[in-house]
Amino acid sequence: MSLVALRLALAEMLYGDEQKPGVAINEAVELVKKYGAEDDYQFVNGPVGCRCA
Repeated sequence: MSLVALRLALAEMLYGDEQKPGVAINEAVELVKKYGAEDDYQFVNGPVGCRCA
């Protein structure tokens, strides 16, 4: 689940109309918190956050 959310957030930032990358990051993290393993949200937050910087 975390890899799917990671890919979704990256695609949303690269190819979507999302003006604020923080929104895509937050959505991905919240999805992983709800449906992923216990600490997987940290895995998603790291790479996606680095992509925005």
